[in-house]
Amino acid sequence: MANLITADTSLLQGALDASEHHVLITDRKGRIVFANLSLAERHGRVREELIGESVEEIVRSDNHSPAQLEEMRQAMRNSRPIRVVVRGVHSSGSPLWLSLNITPLLGADGKASHFVGIATDITQSVEDSRIKKELQASIETREQERDRLALELRTAQKLEAVGRLASGVAHEINTPMQFVSDNLAFLGESVGDLASVIEAYRVDRARGDEVSAEVEAEYLLTELPKAMQRARDGVKRVTDIVRAMKEFSHPNAQARSPADINKAMRTTLEVARSEYKHAATVELDLAPLPLVPCNISELNQVFLNMLVNAAHAIEASGKDLSSGRIGITTRHEGAELTITFEDNGCGIQPEILDKIFDPFFTTKELGKGTGQGLAISRSIVVDRHGGALDVHSIVGTGTRFTIRLPVTPTQG
Repeated sequence: MANLITADTSLLQGALDASEHHVLITDRKGRIVFANLSLAERHGRVREELIGESVEEIVRSDNHSPAQLEEMRQAMRNSRPIRVVVRGVHSSGSPLWLSLNITPLLGADGKASHFVGIATDITQSVEDSRIKKELQASIETREQERDRLALELRTAQKLEAVGRLASGVAHEINTPMQFVSDNLAFLGESVGDLASVIEAYRVDRARGDEVSAEVEAEYLLTELPKAMQRARDGVKRVTDIVRAMKEFSHPNAQARSPADINKAMRTTLEVARSEYKHAATVELDLAPLPLVPCNISELNQVFLNMLVNAAHAIEASGKDLSSGRIGITTRHEGAELTITFEDNGCGIQPEILDKIFDPFFTTKELGKGTGQGLAISRSIVVDRHGGALDVHSIVGTGTRFTIRLPVTPTQG
């Protein structure tokens, strides 16, 4: 019987030594009475040397927070099991993380006579989790950097567009302002002449008739209202241009808001008039549309890029205002809006059609284009608004760009 007990004990110890888990048994005073081979090796100790030592030689108190230590002591005083995650140091000096289960062995008096601690090495799991978090943080940082660069690129392209339009807008404003100035000069002179007529009548009727004939008072009374209306029309033209430019160049906003696509199209046509007025006639076919949740400032940028590209294609084909045509249509079809820009310009060669949305790709001469317009337009429509941007082109006939935008809000 004694041999059998000895054999069973030897078998049990062999099994515990074969386990990769750390197994430790202490008495109620915290002295080690058993440690398996895995635990001793992980701590760089000889197992026999551990027997009789305090458990703090293995489970150091400085590896635990005060709250965790108090929780463990309370559980042991009350003879109840507890599970904690502890941080230690491997014999090599590297960090060692353990998932530790402490279970009391109750004596006849119902109190714990010994405690069994079984620890699982979770260092690799903790390290994998740390690496995963670092990779996730790195990815998020790169995505934020990518988004920042994309925003800067869109802003730079927009500023470039506004700068390019500035001279044209200045010319568009100068013409009606000259018109206003000429009519105001006429009004000023006419008021002066009529004042002289009134003054003459105060002196003598005959003299009043004479002065009236000299300044052609009847003609002035007929033309003055016309001059005033022409001046008002000129001021309105300037006001419309300034308003359109203000709407077009409104600071970029991240938040989406319901916007009128047709109004935005007219705004873009107003500020970009100098870009196409000598190249083509614009034909508008704008259907009634619902308000669309979008970043209208970004879409204005897309519309401008489409319009400028169409005008350049018509110029490249040799056509002029008499034969060049840019057709713009808008439609509401189910859950999306369709916006089409179609020109009768030179068209795009089939072998480069799949490259036109690549950043920095351009077929224009140096100084005419940067190769960013279509790439940014696609990013705004597809990535930012969850839409689609398609192109169909025939060399010598023209090109059609089709923009599709969802009517419902999209993330981005």
